[in-house]
Amino acid sequence: MPPSNEQFDTTNGADRTISSIGARGRTVTVFKPGLIVDQTYQLIDEIGQGAMGVVFSCTHLVLQKDYALKLLLANELSSEAWGRFQIEAKVLAKLNHPGIVGIHNMGIHHGLDDKTPYYVMDLLSGENLNDLIRKSGPLPVSDALSYFMQVANALQSAHAQGVVHRDIKPSNLMLVRDQSNRVAQLKIVDFGIARVNQSGHGAQSQTATGVIIGTPFYMSPEQCRGERVDERSDIYSFGCTLFEALTGEPPFRGGNAFQTFMMHQTDTAPTLTSKRNEQASSEEFSAGLEALVEKALQKNVAERYQSMSQLLHDLERVIQGKEVTRRGMRRTTVTDVELFDTSRLQPRDRESYDDSEDYDEDDFGDEKSLLPSRLLLAASLLAAGGLIALLAVTFWKPPTAHIKANSEMADVFAEYEHVKLTPPALMKQIGTSPAEAAFFSKFDWPAEGEYESSCRKKVESYMVATSLPGVKQIRYKKPTGYQFPSEFYLGAIQFDNGPIKYATGFMPLPYGQEQANEHEVHYYTSVLSQDYVQILDRFTADDLTGIDLKVNDVPKAIAELKKWRRLKDLSFFNGITKCLPTYENRIEDSPLTDAMLPSLAGFTNLRSLGVAGAHVSGPAVAKMPLLSKLQTLKVKGIKNVQPLLETLPRFDNIEELWLMSLALEDRDLEPLTRMKNLKSLRITRSQLTPASIEYFKRMPSLVKLKLDRSWSKEDIERFKQALPGYEFESVFDFRFWKLGPEKAPSEP
Repeated sequence: MPPSNEQFDTTNGADRTISSIGARGRTVTVFKPGLIVDQTYQLIDEIGQGAMGVVFSCTHLVLQKDYALKLLLANELSSEAWGRFQIEAKVLAKLNHPGIVGIHNMGIHHGLDDKTPYYVMDLLSGENLNDLIRKSGPLPVSDALSYFMQVANALQSAHAQGVVHRDIKPSNLMLVRDQSNRVAQLKIVDFGIARVNQSGHGAQSQTATGVIIGTPFYMSPEQCRGERVDERSDIYSFGCTLFEALTGEPPFRGGNAFQTFMMHQTDTAPTLTSKRNEQASSEEFSAGLEALVEKALQKNVAERYQSMSQLLHDLERVIQGKEVTRRGMRRTTVTDVELFDTSRLQPRDRESYDDSEDYDEDDFGDEKSLLPSRLLLAASLLAAGGLIALLAVTFWKPPTAHIKANSEMADVFAEYEHVKLTPPALMKQIGTSPAEAAFFSKFDWPAEGEYESSCRKKVESYMVATSLPGVKQIRYKKPTGYQFPSEFYLGAIQFDNGPIKYATGFMPLPYGQEQANEHEVHYYTSVLSQDYVQILDRFTADDLTGIDLKVNDVPKAIAELKKWRRLKDLSFFNGITKCLPTYENRIEDSPLTDAMLPSLAGFTNLRSLGVAGAHVSGPAVAKMPLLSKLQTLKVKGIKNVQPLLETLPRFDNIEELWLMSLALEDRDLEPLTRMKNLKSLRITRSQLTPASIEYFKRMPSLVKLKLDRSWSKEDIERFKQALPGYEFESVFDFRFWKLGPEKAPSEP
């Protein structure tokens, strides 16, 4: 899991640069180690990013003291973003409690063309509670009670000043150790999504009803529904976190985020004993502790602890070995639940979105208001592996009033940080057309989740059955074609740059078998097979010449692919799907890292290479010896791409270039004008404007250009006249959404 904003364990950020984005999307200030902020604080290392900003370790130039400095980085420095940032800093500065990270200063860094607010905090080093649990397992009961007494005291202090944290979880609890390496203090960090209660600070609530933010494993039922939350939501999250500290697992873990949301709202919380027994531990939990956790995890806020003071009282009784009353609690199991009570939600305030002007009301379906809780609950449904579903995260509208609580959805849940999207803004930012928006508003996502879940079950059964000891090794290549499973789609296949087709059933060779080694065959793996790297063993060394790889165990895949004698084209992302930007790494990209790049040097026959992911950097790619041999380079969603772009003009061998999901601006194209032999260029998910045509016209050998920007018809026509090889592609690629033959999404 990525570090929280204020999870201040030191990491090396020397190769990172963080850009401040101005109101028009223009990069104006680059923050990197060595930069002096506000003439006072010199940045040392980047140590975390989150929903609102980035955190660096820094040194006060006068005091020569180290701190952590948080900078607001946003696509638009809206009044809301500024307001939330200032409130967060001011409120935290008042939370003078040893269990809460301390605030020391706040200011505004003035760049050449921009202003970036910042505040300065305690610099904490060490691990968080999540790290400790992952490393050492569940905590001893005595330790857990001692630690959480501190957390409860800190939350009581915050609540007294009207602050609700809204993201209490193990990774937001930092362990501060003493000189004997014993945990002396737990500090709550990352108030980045905290809300100031109206009761405590007037009308300073900065998050509207209906917006879902938090982390699904620990979110209260009311938070899952997008309702306004108060301190009782923190109490529920506190209960989830305490439960995980004692058992090693959160109380609810669904098959995906949507199912986890549903479990929070409908399923009876398990007992500590039932979970601990699963881990074969002999430590017993007292009846008082069980009652405390049960009361903290009540679905109905009226039956939960009403304040941290009440919880603290019972926590002290548990520590003293006393009983805790269950009075006021009733156990209920809901089988059907009304997911969205629209009476609780505010209609979308059209004036609050200055980016909605390009969409007609009819483009959003029958209802004329977008309800963020619907949209963002759908986003969570799609978090980990919902290839199809993720592509429409922002425009789901439930077709039915009730969804069964035990309905199984798709994929293994992948925990992710603060879920907070403004649907129209996000969709416009990536260039979604009104037709695509209308398509998403009408799609039956719950049914799609059921369909995907059924496909995954079939794949799991298939892999178990075909991997048993004694079972004959399966080979997909046959003398006259390829034989794939037909009940689900593990991938797609392409012969000789012809049409790409789902790899299903028997696929005959379009040429004679005696000529097979003279032709090219490219295979595109499906997200369904990402956990089964052994599928690569089902191809022999001469079966394929290319592969687009979505696989979780990248090192093992690299080792297997080095045996393939005919491999010429290798991509570590699926190039035939385009899902929502936030989730590309989970759906399309293999988890490649800079540390793995040197192992690719053994692929001496490659002519095309695709690299992707936030753990790959431009400087590391630029150093690859393979660059001098490739004809095609595909780069997607990597960090710090500028050094790579500056290096590319040195390689006259590169004739085709893909630059995907990099948010490129017009001026980023300048190095490409110096690439002598660049003939084909594809750029997706960019911030290019029609003025970029001047850069493309300066590329001496460019004959083919493919973009997905939704410009006016006049601008597109101007591009076509200036560049006859210009092509427009849609923001989403719908061609290969199917996971099996039962259901196929319709294109807009």
